[in-house]
Amino acid sequence: MFPVKAMSQVYRAKFIAQMKKAGIKIPEALNRKLYAKPWVVYAKPPFGNPETLIKYLAGYTFKTAITNARIISYDGHKVSFSYKDYRHKAKKRIMSMDVKEFLRRVSMHFLPTRFTRIRHYGILSSNWKRKLFPDAKKPEKIDWKKLWKDKGLDVNKCPSCQVGHLIEIASNNVTRGPPDKMKKKINRH
Repeated sequence: MFPVKAMSQVYRAKFIAQMKKAGIKIPEALNRKLYAKPWVVYAKPPFGNPETLIKYLAGYTFKTAITNARIISYDGHKVSFSYKDYRHKAKKRIMSMDVKEFLRRVSMHFLPTRFTRIRHYGILSSNWKRKLFPDAKKPEKIDWKKLWKDKGLDVNKCPSCQVGHLIEIASNNVTRGPPDKMKKKINRH
C-alpha cells in the first residue's frame, strides 16, 4: 500500500514522537543519531484482492491447531494427519496417534472463555475489515459432532465400553477467563 522507504521514515518519526510524548527524555545527540540511521520496516508485497487479504488474516485469527483438510484418516483407534517437518526443510510428513492423544493435543489449543485469538489492531482490526470489505462473506458455523461422525468417530460413544452412548445429565459451566469487568461489585457491610 505504501513504499517501504517512506514507511520507514514515517515509522521512525512516529516512534520517536511517541517516546517524547511518553515523557522519555532523548538527548539531542541521540536524537540526531536516531534520525541519521536508516530504520527498516518489513512489509510484505501487496495482496491481489480483498478476498486474498481476508483469507490471509483468517489464518492468524480463527484457525486452531489443525485444519480439517490435514486429517487424512481415522480407523477407530488412530488418527493420521499431515504436518510440515520444519527440522527437515518443511518436508510434508504423516503422523498417526491414538485418538485420545490427538484430541488432548487439539484441545490444548482451545482458548478459555472470553479470551480472543485476534492479534490485529489498527487498520487490521475487525472494525476496519468490516469497513474496508463490507461484502466479505462470514464463515459458516461447523457442526463438530457431524464432522467427526463423517470421519468415522462417534463422539457420543462411551470411551470405556465402546458400545453405549453418553447421555448428558448435567453441565459444569466453569469459566477460566479473566474476571468480567462489567459485573457490578458487591458491597458488603
